[in-house]
Amino acid sequence: MKNIISYFCLAPFLMVLASCGNTPYLPNQEKVLQRADLEARIQHAEELIQQHRLYDALVQYQVLNTIDPRSTTFKNKLAALTEETKKKSKHFEKLANKFKHAGNVNAARNALLKALSYEPRNRSLLHQVRSLEQQRVMSVQIAKLDRIKGKRKKTVLATAEEKVPEHVSDPQESAYLEMGTELYGEGDWEGSVREISKYLASNSEDEKAQQLLLKSLMNLAQEQISSGEMQIAAHTLLKTNELPLPNEVKIENGIRRLKLSLAESLYEKGVKSYREDLTLAIKHLKLASDLDPSHRKAKIRLKKAYQLEQRLKSIVDSGS
Repeated sequence: MKNIISYFCLAPFLMVLASCGNTPYLPNQEKVLQRADLEARIQHAEELIQQHRLYDALVQYQVLNTIDPRSTTFKNKLAALTEETKKKSKHFEKLANKFKHAGNVNAARNALLKALSYEPRNRSLLHQVRSLEQQRVMSVQIAKLDRIKGKRKKTVLATAEEKVPEHVSDPQESAYLEMGTELYGEGDWEGSVREISKYLASNSEDEKAQQLLLKSLMNLAQEQISSGEMQIAAHTLLKTNELPLPNEVKIENGIRRLKLSLAESLYEKGVKSYREDLTLAIKHLKLASDLDPSHRKAKIRLKKAYQLEQRLKSIVDSGS
């Protein structure tokens, strides 16, 4: 009887011991998961640096430094990124001041916004942006009042001509080109395209600016292709058709290779979506044909797609 009682008393204890033998060692498992998270964050941070997104990379290394405060690698990387973001921010702040003193409020605002992308928490930069925005709103209101009062535009133009010597281009246009060049150097292809396009709107014969715009468009298209935005990349590359042929063979060949490669990819996408989504197939095939006018298969398939679309439309119209 005593043996039976002893067995029942020991049974729960024995069951706990047995279960302990099957339980994984959680601290080790946590270490493995933590290491995987660290490696993923390091990789993501380095990718952000390659994309010129220094502040985002800085945030990742701040997290890494918090997770492992003893790591000298994280501390050194964090210090280097902090210094670099401040340096970049200061550079664009100086550029903004230069534009502001020249009376180019829009260019100054764009430069300050770029500075803020490196130091989003910089209160001084935020204050300057707000101040410029107030100036911009005020200038719009003044312009409206001037129109109401019936002031002539000729008076404004005459005043501008007095301030700017004949041999110097419009300061606003020069600011567009300077800002576009700066953004190109920073790897901001979209911003570079925007600013240089504004400059070329009034200086269409500037060959150097044309070359820079072509390179910006090419790099922007490559970035869009890498992000899977093929249709957007196609429209970006088609903008190069509006510009004269580049003087540099490297640029010309780079753009041509991109067009041919993207045209083939879009053709394949058009063929795959032909039976499932005819409208999407036509978009892909049309872009492929525009990018590579010598792509015979794309043209034939596009023609068939248009014919099929017309037949389907006729069937729908006759049914209604």
